Amino acid sequence: MKDFLTKALFLPILVFSVAGCTIALTCEMFNASGHEIKLTRKGLNGNATTQIVPIGSSVRMDYWARSNVTISGRDFEWVFSPGDPGVEFVKTIGFGPWAARLIKVQLDESGRIFVLKPNQSFPAIEFPAQPDGFPLLPVGSKRGPIP
Repeated sequence: MKDFLTKALFLPILVFSVAGCTIALTCEMFNASGHEIKLTRKGLNGNATTQIVPIGSSVRMDYWARSNVTISGRDFEWVFSPGDPGVEFVKTIGFGPWAARLIKVQLDESGRIFVLKPNQSFPAIEFPAQPDGFPLLPVGSKRGPIP
């Protein structure tokens, strides 16, 4: 009987605990800067990860709004403090524990990061009205002028 009660209570507890969790924000960034860039972020474990993004390519980053992003190129190294643009820019993919909130952003040649609507394709020629905090501008520079 005890084993049955444990099993019978496990599923509802699991469902309610997952349903109460906030789904992390994943970002797909398109490089329209005119330069190959290097994205560096500290993960939740504190270790830095680096991704190389060629011109005209995109890369996905999990936990977008949790830590600063350093974007560097040949003549610059900028630090951005990402934010959540709001629900109208977010597409939810998957469901339950496999769900993800996805936003699309584009780094332009001036060093600004614009958020796109979920149905827009890369590269964007026109950008929608930007929410508060967007386009993102560097909050610091380790090398080169801030745009």
